[in-house]
Amino acid sequence: MNSSAAPSARRCPACGHAAGRNLFALPVTFNGVLSVPEYRLSRCARCDTLYVDPNPPMRDLAVIYGTTQFASEEYTNPETISAIIRYLGGALSAMVNARGWSGDFSVIEIGAGRAWMCLAARLAYPVSRTVAQDVTAECSETAPWADDYRVVGLENAERQEDEKFELISLTHVIEHLGNPLDMLRRLAKQLKPGGIIFLTAPYRPVGFDAQRPDRTLWEQWSYNHVPAHIQYFSRAGLDALARRCGLNLERWDDRHDGGQAFEAWLTPA
Repeated sequence: MNSSAAPSARRCPACGHAAGRNLFALPVTFNGVLSVPEYRLSRCARCDTLYVDPNPPMRDLAVIYGTTQFASEEYTNPETISAIIRYLGGALSAMVNARGWSGDFSVIEIGAGRAWMCLAARLAYPVSRTVAQDVTAECSETAPWADDYRVVGLENAERQEDEKFELISLTHVIEHLGNPLDMLRRLAKQLKPGGIIFLTAPYRPVGFDAQRPDRTLWEQWSYNHVPAHIQYFSRAGLDALARRCGLNLERWDDRHDGGQAFEAWLTPA
């Protein structure tokens, strides 16, 4: 049932605006027992960011991320892995060329999982420094291409480190963050001058119109993971979030994965 007349109780995670509207209810897709059985997909009236309401409680996220996440075929199929490395290698080359970095740049991959960005960096730039960080140790022993694999519990995932990097990579991570504003503010402090925060994330289903929202289209979307995927940024939303963090949205491209995902570069303002 469309509930577009109902206001959202959650502020927009991108621009902070309070005048969001619920589009429709979304049942939990996680196959396990969580404390919140149903969410609502909401839309920010100011920046068009889509987000789930309410914000998932930490205890439910701990249940989700306490399960095995990286054993399915999408993470182990050699052809899929090769395609990912080709894409990330191309993105990395574009950033290196745009900034004129030497081969010994440093990269930290947040929410790394199998740390494919670290692998792409190691293959193309063997002397680069590669750091991976995740909330579980599931892949910590299977990513030898990371010089340092840091396991930081969910409750401390937004901690601040003193080390600074040319590249901070979050590939399909920002949609999982309950507080993306706080995380990006912290990461902005870890950027070296001229550095880049590289983002990829789900955008929205092809053909989805928030003015005439189709619940069936959304529920059939492969990126509909409730409540693990907490927000889906628009260009205006990510730009607003970046400015709140002292960052600049330098690049936005929502043509990835057939128009279902975006790539963005955030840089110091």
